[in-house]
Parts: sequence; structure tokens; C-alpha cells
Amino acid sequence: MTKPEKFTLAPLPVEASPAALAQQAVLQQLIREDEAANNWHSAVGDLPAYQTVRTQDAAYRGQLAQAALAAIRATGGRVATTMVKLLSALMRSTVELSAADFVALFQGYGLRFETPDAETIRNALGIYPVALTLGQVEKFAKKNGVPAALAAYLTQFLAGTHLELTGWLSSDVAKLQRRLQAILSQQPAAVRPVLSFPAGDAFGRHLTQFVRSLPDEAPTTLPWLHLLQLWQRASGGQPTAKYRQELTAAVAAVGPEQVREQGRALLAALAALRPEELTTVTEHAGQFTAQQLASMYGPAATLTPQGFSVARTELRYLLEPSQNVAKGLIWTLSPLADEPLLAQLAS
Repeated sequence: MTKPEKFTLAPLPVEASPAALAQQAVLQQLIREDEAANNWHSAVGDLPAYQTVRTQDAAYRGQLAQAALAAIRATGGRVATTMVKLLSALMRSTVELSAADFVALFQGYGLRFETPDAETIRNALGIYPVALTLGQVEKFAKKNGVPAALAAYLTQFLAGTHLELTGWLSSDVAKLQRRLQAILSQQPAAVRPVLSFPAGDAFGRHLTQFVRSLPDEAPTTLPWLHLLQLWQRASGGQPTAKYRQELTAAVAAVGPEQVREQGRALLAALAALRPEELTTVTEHAGQFTAQQLASMYGPAATLTPQGFSVARTELRYLLEPSQNVAKGLIWTLSPLADEPLLAQLAS
């Protein structure tokens, strides 16, 4: 039997915006209709109350998204589940929010990077419509550009994603990175972009050092950073015609000879790579004896007060973001190659 209190929206916190507070009745109606559906997997988009939401403008849907997030903070359980489904439906439409509102939305998802860790990214991606919300930011950036405060937050977001590049969500995180990099590349040409590379492989660390070595006052610094941003966006088996054109323009801005010479150093860094051991430890609940764990996991398992942990060690050369940069580098150098560079590329 369903307990009615599970489907009752708690009062929104007093710090919620007036627009969010005004949406409480709409949220409660959606919750009642979702209760009547009696299905954890029901789609909010099919509820009668949501059909009315569809007819409203983007600003109204933006306010409703803010209200839904406030409701999640105020009420847990089934109500929170309905509100997450509502957020997903809203982010599949078009919402109108300010840059500050988008930052607040991501932070409400738990994506705060004062002390970033892999679990921050993992939990947010597992619960909230992070990728769909980023899609709304992409629409916002095309229309309004990327304000400084939003760029600063997205730069923190991008840096934080490097902490979750080897877990079960690594593929999703790599996609987020490419999208974040594309948004940040829309900043004004005169603004020095903040680039982020993974610290988890030697090539990523080498790229970070190279970027730090570029002085603000040098005329080639901004062109170099824009070229590196292009390399971060490399994908697929071969460059598209449009991407080739962008590379050609970026190389011209830096200077072909400078790109060729620095390219030699970057290729040398790639050639010098050696596999690094990466050990990940996963915690599990459950009661097992040491003999049972040994039969299931071998020496990788260890008993813990909460259950047991399993350690996995793998050899790693390049994380996916570094692979993308390496791909962009090779595509860039191929048309510039002299004989010594061709020999490096061949190796």
C-alpha cells in the first residue's frame, strides 16, 4: 500500500527563489499524477500536468527546473525521483536560464569543485541529467557567448572530470569533456583560455607544463592555446574537411615553423611514454570469509569492516583526452612534415 506522505511535497526552503516558490502547486500536481501511475519508471512527459508545461514558454520551464531542484533538496524518496524525472524532461525541451542559474543548477546536482574527487562526478552522472543540462548550456553559449563566471565554473568542471577517467563512467565523462572544451572555445579570442589535461598520464602532464610555459605577453600564446583546444576536440578516424580548415587557420596563426618544431618535441614526449600501473580499489558490502573471497577474486580481494574491497591493476599509456590531443597533433603535422618529422611520425 502506498503511503501518502511519500508523495507529499515538503515546503520549499525559504532561500528558494520567488519564481520557484510560485511553482509549488504545479510540482505537487505532477507528484500526485506520478503517484497515480504507480510506476517508478513512468515518464513525467506523459502526465497530464506536464502537457500544460509544454505549452508554456522557455522562461517558465526554466523556473520550473529551479523549483524541481529546490524540491529535491526539501524532500527525498519518491518525490525526489519524480523531480529528477521532471528535470530530465525539462532539459530535453528548451529552458531559459541565466549563466548564474546554470551554475547553480550544476552545483545543485552536487557538482561543486572546491575539493573535487571522482565520487563527485560519479554521483552526479548517476542521478541527475548532467549531459542534458550541458546541452542547454550549449544553446545558451551559442546565443549569448560564455560569460566569465560561467567560463570559470566550466573550467573547474572540466578539470574535475579528469578525476573520473578510468571508472565505469569513463566513456560518458570523455564525451562531457569534449563538449565542455567546445563551449569554452567560444570565449572571446582575446581571452586566454584555461586548458585542462589529465594528470593521470605522462603526456597529459607534459601538455600541462607546455601550456604553463607560454607567457601571457607572447603574441603566439593565444594562437597556441586555440590550436591545443582544436586538438582536444579531435575525434573519429580522420579529420573532417571543416576540421582541416580550422587546423590550417590555427597553424597559420601560430606559424608553421613553430608548430613543426614544437611538434617534434611533443612527438618525442609521446615516443618516450612507458606504461604506468594504475590500481583502482572498489568497496563492496557483504559478509564473506577470506576463503570465499579468494575463490571469487583471488589475491585482489581484502576483507574490510564494511565487507570487502577488490583492487585491480592495469597498465595505462594514454587516457582518452590525451589520445585525442595526440590524434590532433598528428593530423596537424602531417601536411607540415619534412623528412626528419616524417621519420618521427612513422615511429
